[in-house]
Amino acid sequence: MTAQIVPFNTYMDPQPTEQEKALWDKFVEEYTKDYNPVEAAQRLGFNLTFAVEYSKIFLSKPYVQKLLMEHKMKPIDEKDHTEKIKALIEATLLECMQNGQPATRVVAAKTLAGIHGIDQAPDRSGEELQKLVDTFKAVAKYLPD
Repeated sequence: MTAQIVPFNTYMDPQPTEQEKALWDKFVEEYTKDYNPVEAAQRLGFNLTFAVEYSKIFLSKPYVQKLLMEHKMKPIDEKDHTEKIKALIEATLLECMQNGQPATRVVAAKTLAGIHGIDQAPDRSGEELQKLVDTFKAVAKYLPD
């Protein structure tokens, strides 16, 4: 009778069920869009509270780590890679606009406007320009000194 060699991690982490695999596969797919684990979990349908906790759990799973390693080893499609980088930059700028200090928010908004060409609006009439000035004045009231 010969002893069968079983990998060590088999004892520590049992094989995932088909449902777990499906969920974790989808998590990895969402995670690799912007590399934000909480947002990936939210896109799967978890509310923010659960998304924070489950994203940590998902990232700790050997099955998920293996999928992420396989993803890193794939040959890079330059066009796809560029689109992912753009999406990551945009996600970062949006996060800065929402959560940053006031000065950071302004810089992020200006940069994002430049990326989308919003800052190069065609000739504005005096009325549109006045609305824009009024909007900035309204926002300025809420900024700390």
